[in-house]
Amino acid sequence: MNRAYQETWVKNLYLQNKCRKWMSKKLLTEAQFERICSQFPHQFYLPNLFVRIGLFLFASVSGSFFVSFIALLFGMESGNSFIIPSIISGIGFFVSLEFMIREKKLYHSGADNALLYAGLVSFFVPLVILFENRLEVWQYCLAALILLIPACYRYADSFLALCLLAVWYTLVMSLMMKSVTGRMLLPFAMVGMSAALYLLVSKICDIYYRQSRILLEFILLLLIYLSGNYYVVREANALINDIGGSESPQIDFAIVFYAFTLIIPALYIFLGLKQKNRILLIAGLLALAFSGFTFYYYTDFLSASQATALSGVLMIGISALCIHYLKQPRYGIADHPEEDSSAYLHIQTILASEVLSDVPAHDNFRFGGSGEFSGGGSAGEY
Repeated sequence: MNRAYQETWVKNLYLQNKCRKWMSKKLLTEAQFERICSQFPHQFYLPNLFVRIGLFLFASVSGSFFVSFIALLFGMESGNSFIIPSIISGIGFFVSLEFMIREKKLYHSGADNALLYAGLVSFFVPLVILFENRLEVWQYCLAALILLIPACYRYADSFLALCLLAVWYTLVMSLMMKSVTGRMLLPFAMVGMSAALYLLVSKICDIYYRQSRILLEFILLLLIYLSGNYYVVREANALINDIGGSESPQIDFAIVFYAFTLIIPALYIFLGLKQKNRILLIAGLLALAFSGFTFYYYTDFLSASQATALSGVLMIGISALCIHYLKQPRYGIADHPEEDSSAYLHIQTILASEVLSDVPAHDNFRFGGSGEFSGGGSAGEY
């Protein structure tokens, strides 16, 4: 299966965004940047955020009218009568999507996203209608995966990648919930599966899937932590086993989950600082905050207002100390906006041997590391 968007343009767009950041830091002149853009062009239509939202809403409303029109042509005597109109609508959405990408050069511009989502929903709805209340949750999830996997491969949509991950977790959890042993092993299985998926996703170097990879890495880091968090495991155990009462019962291996709740945030923060990985660092800080909530929830040695005030004072104090300490770069970390430092080390060789020559950049060359959500270069005109 071919990819929907022109791959060379995607790589050139990423290169232009990188070089634009370098130019803003005076590492490139405007003339050099223009020369780079001329040698590595793209023709994607990239509106700004507000125009993208407008195009998404416009395409969604137009799609709703299209579905309503098709449904009126076929009549709506019963739920089953909507199956054929839904399939026809799905075909129409995907034909329109391919046309807009090929002829209008859309690249995650809002309208193409709306058409993609509408097409997938249109193909999934007949399955729900046809097998209403006759399939289990995991069977619906399996059918959804059949639609989502090729769509994610072809269109590299971040939201679809997130949906794919959610459907996969729902599938695994619904199967494990069928047995007592599966329920007991659920937290450990979730931690192991999340870690395995994180390692798998982090090995994706293709720039075509870069945005999806960054999002999935962040979500999977949070899922690794939440799957072993003491609060989540204890409350989920009470919910799964339908245990009532004002307080959930103690769980087995509580000390293991307490240790996990303490160690994982520290590990994330340490690795994030050591590897200069912003995704790990942000995930670690969020996990640390939730760990604080977890211990406060079960110890309750302070009132809510006292805990909030104390947390705020500590955060402000620690932030002020870090800002003061990192005014001068220490251990490769500084308190000022910083892009991927590794990219700066290679900028001269990139410009000399790759960008300013007639030889194109290697397809598998990965500029910089992970950790920032790029999106620069969007034009505001429509």
